[in-house]
Amino acid sequence: MLTTLRYIPACIFILLTVMPGLSLAANDQSLAKAIKTYKSGYNACVEAHRIRSSNLVAAKEKISFYLKKLKEAKSIDKRIMSTTEQNVDRNITQCKTAEEDILRAEAFPIIEKAFNECNKTKKHLSSGAITSAERSFKKYTSFKSQAFALTTSLDKQPGTKAKIKRCDKSGAKLKLALVEVQSIVKAAELKNNMAQQSLTICRNGQSKLKAKTVNKQAINEAKRKLSESMTISSGINFNIEQAKASSKYGVLPIHNTVRASLTETKKCQQSLKFSISKNNKVVSDRLLAKTAAAKKAQEQKSLKEKVAKDLANKQRAEKLKLENELAEKKKQDALIIEQENKRKEALAKAGAIKKQKADEFALKKAAKEAQKTKNDATKKKSTADWRNLVEEKASTSDKSKSDTKQSSTKKDWTNLAPVNKN
Repeated sequence: MLTTLRYIPACIFILLTVMPGLSLAANDQSLAKAIKTYKSGYNACVEAHRIRSSNLVAAKEKISFYLKKLKEAKSIDKRIMSTTEQNVDRNITQCKTAEEDILRAEAFPIIEKAFNECNKTKKHLSSGAITSAERSFKKYTSFKSQAFALTTSLDKQPGTKAKIKRCDKSGAKLKLALVEVQSIVKAAELKNNMAQQSLTICRNGQSKLKAKTVNKQAINEAKRKLSESMTISSGINFNIEQAKASSKYGVLPIHNTVRASLTETKKCQQSLKFSISKNNKVVSDRLLAKTAAAKKAQEQKSLKEKVAKDLANKQRAEKLKLENELAEKKKQDALIIEQENKRKEALAKAGAIKKQKADEFALKKAAKEAQKTKNDATKKKSTADWRNLVEEKASTSDKSKSDTKQSSTKKDWTNLAPVNKN
């Protein structure tokens, strides 16, 4: 070490010996500046503490100014927090107390609100209004937290500490009550869930009947849903008056919820019953109308078939009649033809016969004429001969014989005349 110092230049050695004194002087100046800065805010602290009861807002502003100066002083020299020069340490302690007093003054109205809600909690617990008690205690806790967020020195005051202790006991009682209530709530929630399930099923049944045209299948499905809904709701044993009488906590919000759910479910079921009845009538009327229409259509069809059948029968009868008439006509025509043919045959035969007869007649006539001619000739000859004979015997016969003979001759002569059969 000595060997090393031996080689240090003289100027540097001088600096090394002077520097501690220079450093001490600089530190003194820093602390003095910090104290000066602190003191510039100290009066604000004193004033804040003085007016805290009459003007809390101004007191808060002044204490904020003090704290700002304290912070600045600390940034200049941290020793400000422990120096005894100019009684700074006592001033800081005094201002710390002032700050706490101001914070307590700000927190006091809030903690009073907390105590007010605490008293409400006790009152609600006594009357069994557990929900209101829980709501008030939550407010108490909130206000208490706000007050203690400002300052934790509140419980240093005996009265405040005692009140907080009593309120905490009320909180413990509330916690036990909430356990009991939770059991009641769970039972009620179970009933409410059943009511909601029943309501959901009922509404599902209602949805089956919302179509423009509802059929029998939809109505049956709605009936099934209604029955299912009513089965569930009938299993819910709940009466709000009984719930009120059976519990020291009275009617809880969940009880009103259950009652509302059951009321809504009952309305839904009644509405669904009405809809089912209404749609049953509609479907029934539609079925009757359809049946009537079908019957009418069948009657019209039967009538048309009858008319068609009658027309067909008439047409068939007319056709048959026409056919019969045609057949009869054909038969008559055939008969007429046959008769005509027979007539023609008869005429032809008659003509032949006539011709034959004519021929025979002609022959006969010719024969007669020939015979007549012959007879005439013979007669003439006979007459001549007779005449000659008569004339010969005239003289010898008497007149009567002569007349008789002449008459007889004349008769014979007439018989010999030819006969015309035409």
